[in-house]
Amino acid sequence: EVEKMVPKKGNILDVGCGTKASLVNYFSETGLITHGIDRNVTTTPNLIKTDWMDFSFTPNHWGTIISNLGFSNHFNHQHLRDDGDFTGYAQKYMEILQSLKKGGVFYYAPDLPFIEKYLDPMKYQITKQTIFQTNYQSVKIKRMK
Repeated sequence: EVEKMVPKKGNILDVGCGTKASLVNYFSETGLITHGIDRNVTTTPNLIKTDWMDFSFTPNHWGTIISNLGFSNHFNHQHLRDDGDFTGYAQKYMEILQSLKKGGVFYYAPDLPFIEKYLDPMKYQITKQTIFQTNYQSVKIKRMK
């Protein structure tokens, strides 16, 4: 299933790739240019030990960005807390989207309806899919412009 999601070319970034960076390694082994960031990973040529809030997402750089149960879980947690850093996460979310090339895609789960509703539909196409037998949805955001 994952193979159907990811394009066959372009830079791929796994945000919160985990200590083993399994998805990064898998895609790299298939010949795709893939990088990962995580605060608990050992730095290598395609892995960067950093926190996603400290990572600088270069505008118009990535073809695909993936974050499964990482960034969006933390963003949602900050959104629900009375003392949460909602603004910081919202800014980083927009930085991530702006780092996509035209036609690039950001895949993540769970969804973030409280911010997704503010995205310009002329600039971003949102597709959601219910995660098997749950109340959660996975999200695909494609940058149109």
